Amino acid sequence: MTSKTADRKQRDATIPKVGSIVGVRMGTQVIPARVIEDRGNLGYRGRRILRLEIESQFGGEPSRFERAAELLLPAPA
Repeated sequence: MTSKTADRKQRDATIPKVGSIVGVRMGTQVIPARVIEDRGNLGYRGRRILRLEIESQFGGEPSRFERAAELLLPAPA
């Protein structure tokens, strides 16, 4: 296995799967969000882009947005 292939496999292992819960920094808080879509390597220099969803605190429509995978944090407890 070449080092390029090994690097790719290691990087892909750290990307959250669709349906998993991750943490997203919003101001000074880390808010839980669900991964609803893996958009692929669309960002600057091949950044992996994920579509996320945050449930509304007031019972309305959930917020949906995209974020680079390397900016995500572990899910808050």
